[in-house]
Amino acid sequence: MNFEFVKGVPIGYIKKFSCLVIGDIHLGKELKFENKGVTFINVNKKMLENLSDICSQKKIKKIIVLGDIKESIMYPDKNEYSLIKEFFEGIKKKGIDIFIAKGNHDGHLEEVFKQIKINAVIDKEIFLDDFVFMHGNALPSDEAMMKKYLVVAHAHAVYNGEPIWIKTIIGKDVKKEYKKFNKKEKLILVPHFNPLLSGLELEKVEGFMPIFRNNIFSFKNKKVFTLNGKEIK
Repeated sequence: MNFEFVKGVPIGYIKKFSCLVIGDIHLGKELKFENKGVTFINVNKKMLENLSDICSQKKIKKIIVLGDIKESIMYPDKNEYSLIKEFFEGIKKKGIDIFIAKGNHDGHLEEVFKQIKINAVIDKEIFLDDFVFMHGNALPSDEAMMKKYLVVAHAHAVYNGEPIWIKTIIGKDVKKEYKKFNKKEKLILVPHFNPLLSGLELEKVEGFMPIFRNNIFSFKNKKVFTLNGKEIK
């Protein structure tokens, strides 16, 4: 497989395209905690620094974000605007192209990026050669089901509280939804990038994700990996 897990961090790497993949950054999440009197220092900055370090190490040219860019579902407030601007300006300063597969928290995202003057490709699905990238809160398009790899996020999947990767194959009920599909297509579920997010334990992921709930991709035949690359049996 051309898709690699960067050891120790919730970041995917596709060497062929000099590309990193992350999901669920929920910029502004810390603001909700601050409103309740709990302060996390420099979460936004630390996420950007972690991502920037990997970008420099691997000479990255593209970053694909699998949705839920912001914590707000509709329009962000001014503080959240500032965090979004800071994060993506940091990426752009490195000369990296940004691609975003919109998630359920990304209402008015095109307007937000226009306001902060950041150029990015924003769509429901991002296609790149044999890969298609989407958030995961909806079923894939017909075109997406013809690719070799479908990469999603959305679940915030964890095992014993620790973020995990999930890989699997086409499910038995795929014919109920699609007339044509690639029988050999693989699914990759990416861990959440923002460390402040709550996780969904593995046994609950099947009922949460439409692609598993409808058996488009097989939850039964999944392989699960920790951030350090250890397979969970």
